[in-house]
Amino acid sequence: LEENSFYCAAANFGLTKVRGDYIAFATSDDVWNLRKLERQLDYMEKRKDCGACFTFVHLIDENGDNADEKYKDMLNVFRKLYYSRRDWIQRFIFEGNCLCHPTAVVRKEVLDKVGGYHVFYSLLADMELWLRIVRYYPIHVIEEDLLGYRMFEDQTKQVSGATEKKRTKSLNEHMIIRNNFINDLSEQELEDFFANKFQYKEAFTHQEMEIERAL
Repeated sequence: LEENSFYCAAANFGLTKVRGDYIAFATSDDVWNLRKLERQLDYMEKRKDCGACFTFVHLIDENGDNADEKYKDMLNVFRKLYYSRRDWIQRFIFEGNCLCHPTAVVRKEVLDKVGGYHVFYSLLADMELWLRIVRYYPIHVIEEDLLGYRMFEDQTKQVSGATEKKRTKSLNEHMIIRNNFINDLSEQELEDFFANKFQYKEAFTHQEMEIERAL
């Protein structure tokens, strides 16, 4: 692009040029394992229902050295596993993201259905996209460290860096994403994804369901 359009807009432009069946997201400062794509495509070719595939990661510092111990809390975030669409959705809604963006491989037909990145979000655009995907498709995480995710000592150099400004912005984006997602669900989807969280377990009328939605 002639001018910096920032990640979401630039990525969406890139998505309009895709001709293949799969889309993988490669960021400039992270490192793929040589077998990353092979392992993910092998899984997705066997599981045609899977909409997106992710992997575990190990952490590296500015120099490419292992930084797992230094950033153990971040490493643990990227080691979460859930096995149903409901559990993934509840994780995103109640706790936040735990999928490492540059590990993602997504079917093009899936992105054709749900759309690309929402340019409104600058910190949680990836999680908002995962939510839209898992609303309709199963996703999977390969339990292998197939990407070196780079961490910076200076958090201002990291898109998801833990500065006070970014934490505040992330909280606001999360609240908006949750509100938009839950309000867009049909009553059947609301029951499918959140019935175990209902205050009134036998809710079924429209009014009862709308109360549960609000809660």
